[in-house]
Amino acid sequence: MKKILVVSTITPFPPDRGHRIRIYYLLNQLLTEFRVGLVTMVFSPEEYANARMLKDVLPEIDPMVIVRSAAHRSMVTRLRASCGSRLSELAGFSREKRYHSPLELRRAVRGAAEAFGPELIQVHYWFAREAVPDSQSAQIWTDSIDIHWRREWALVRAART
Repeated sequence: MKKILVVSTITPFPPDRGHRIRIYYLLNQLLTEFRVGLVTMVFSPEEYANARMLKDVLPEIDPMVIVRSAAHRSMVTRLRASCGSRLSELAGFSREKRYHSPLELRRAVRGAAEAFGPELIQVHYWFAREAVPDSQSAQIWTDSIDIHWRREWALVRAART
């Protein structure tokens, strides 16, 4: 059975809104034909509890690595103070990349990839790509499902030209 490692900065449980729904059902579908591992990041005790429930709901996901972001609250406060919602305000180093790509996530992805040996690493959101070490032999697929980012990035590119 082929192996896919999914890296998501959003905990896909409960499937109650937007990207959670999409990622949850994608995982469900992948499990029908692949061996699936998941590395996900949580930012609050509630999200951690949700991620633990996902292990019960989809026990076939193996490995499942849950990364806690200890600096979540202070990072959000600093980002809100330093920038608005426009990516261009951080001069090429977006708030999403700063917020979602901590060292802990990179370590978790590296460890899971080395132990799991996936043929494909599927990364949800473009900024989570920074969590995947370049030394991986697996193919990497970035699933940038965030249409708002695409729209903002197009505006930034247009403003630079």
